[in-house]
Amino acid sequence: MRDINFRFDLTKQAEEIYNHAMYRAWKFKTFTQLDSWLAYGWSMQFKRPITQIDINNLKSFLKKRRNIELKKKYNKPLTFGERQFMEEQWIGKDGYIYMTKMMPCPPIKNPKEHARLLRLLKEAEIKNGY
Repeated sequence: MRDINFRFDLTKQAEEIYNHAMYRAWKFKTFTQLDSWLAYGWSMQFKRPITQIDINNLKSFLKKRRNIELKKKYNKPLTFGERQFMEEQWIGKDGYIYMTKMMPCPPIKNPKEHARLLRLLKEAEIKNGY
């Protein structure tokens, strides 16, 4: 079976690299750029070249995540979108941001037809021995 890159959640490791680059390596020096430190660290972690667009996306994703975690820490109520963001979005093994999208079941428009189809499915299950 092939390796599925997006199944691994490396959000914490990317956040650790961001904090390390921000507070230990870069230290707000004016003669270097934070983005170059992040590109070096993240390209080693994700094993691919990191572009400026990737850096901006990952930085904004981590900042948003950090703001929501601070809200959680200080017992502020989270909105539905914030709870959904924390549960359904992560940084994958290849450095891209992935999300799971849950599709809700559509409402039953014709209950008689729905009941008939369920009955037919049960009969087919019994008949075929499932």
